[in-house]
Amino acid sequence: MKLPGPPTSLVDELAPFSPVDLLTKCAAAQLCPDNAQRLFRLEHLAINAASLPRGPDRPCMSVPRYRRLLESGMGVDFLEDPFSAPLVVPVAFTGGSYLTLTGLTEHLRPGVDLLLSVAMVAVDFAGTRFRDSIAHPCQALLHLSDVMCSLAGLRRGQAPPTEPRLVLPTGARLAELARAVSWSDDQLRELFSETNVSPTALHHFELPLGARVPENTAPGYGPLLERPLIRDGQGVVIALPHALLTALSRYVLGTAHGHGLLKPLAEAFHAAAVARASRCLDSMGLHDLAAEHMTEPSAPGLSEQMRWLDTDKLLHVIMVSDDLKTYTRDHPFGEGHFPPGVELERRFRIGLDRAKASRTPPARFSD
Repeated sequence: MKLPGPPTSLVDELAPFSPVDLLTKCAAAQLCPDNAQRLFRLEHLAINAASLPRGPDRPCMSVPRYRRLLESGMGVDFLEDPFSAPLVVPVAFTGGSYLTLTGLTEHLRPGVDLLLSVAMVAVDFAGTRFRDSIAHPCQALLHLSDVMCSLAGLRRGQAPPTEPRLVLPTGARLAELARAVSWSDDQLRELFSETNVSPTALHHFELPLGARVPENTAPGYGPLLERPLIRDGQGVVIALPHALLTALSRYVLGTAHGHGLLKPLAEAFHAAAVARASRCLDSMGLHDLAAEHMTEPSAPGLSEQMRWLDTDKLLHVIMVSDDLKTYTRDHPFGEGHFPPGVELERRFRIGLDRAKASRTPPARFSD
């Protein structure tokens, strides 16, 4: 996806200034809860700053100019919405629970949890090179994310304020946040010295400073979403702290694609999602209508259940997930592939007929 090109491109406006300084300040701003609903403009700035080539020492952009630039919206503020989810959430993986930022994909985290669980636990992938390939890179990125959040003073469940304002950290607070997002290779080696993971596992998520980005790339697209660590010489800047979960999920899908395992991964993910939904419905005390009443065969990425709500009420639950048929490495942010709307409407009609014909509620409703 591309944005309309402005008369003067953002890259041209940023070119006279230090790209590393811009990336560091932009990353620091992403760690401020007040800025949660301004992540589109911060991401847009980072995408363009990361494309600037290395060169002779350049000055840092002044704080007033930097503020004016962000307050202008840079042509992407129309994409921004109020941020309604927690900003900081835990993700479970090998080695423990890791703090991460939900960012622009605030509803992605439950799916990432499930994707990682399926990839690492499902019997379909036991002993495969796919599982070995994702284990250390995923753990390395999550460990870096956890330490970043801790150094920034962020806590689990932290949410943006109800009346957010644009916050651009300066002075001691900027130095503190810069420490959380800027890492030399020596610091990374020390960080991972007490783990069984090498910092080289992060290379899968790195992009060199000055890497070409398609002109007018919109937020939510582009290589920085897959590789949010920008390498400059002997160190990296976490240019998109809020996009680490996106990079993680894309890495797992890309690796599955490379090993020819997208189909079994999609099937295992769907089965796990259905099992999780079933446990939730069971915990609510909603009795499952006997399986023999479900006469329609399942389709890829589609499952359904009928649950009793009362003696005269049935809940028809249809669960759909992306079967990954349209996923490609060249366009990892393309549209997913789900059952067509006409199929869902047909299932709903059949479910209504089935509900009308069902006359035997569980015994507990007969008392």
